[in-house]
Amino acid sequence: MIWGSGGDTEPQLFAQGLLFQNGFDVVDNQLVTTLATQGVIGLVLLVSLFIVGFRTTGRLSRSVLLVMVVMLFSFDYLRFTSMLGLLFGFLALAPATAGARENRPSDIVETGPEPRVPSPCG
Repeated sequence: MIWGSGGDTEPQLFAQGLLFQNGFDVVDNQLVTTLATQGVIGLVLLVSLFIVGFRTTGRLSRSVLLVMVVMLFSFDYLRFTSMLGLLFGFLALAPATAGARENRPSDIVETGPEPRVPSPCG
């Protein structure tokens, strides 16, 4: 359970009756597939990958990652090379404002003596 049964072992798990038997030999849940084949460690690594990616990417990547997280529950998409490419591509995108925040002129605040306004009385 900690290490799982290994990659591409779903047919063996179905034959042993370890995965649900409904007539279809498809899990359609990436989290269950990962838990069965890669174990608890693989599932923790997958969830950690999404958490770290969600925290370190920009707004566009977060929106795409949110869709991919929802898809984890209804589709085992890590079997497809194109989905893996999209996933890792969006995980690698840096936020658009990563380096620009430090050098924006609007953030520079001059601190100096307040200008004296002459009084009308003299």
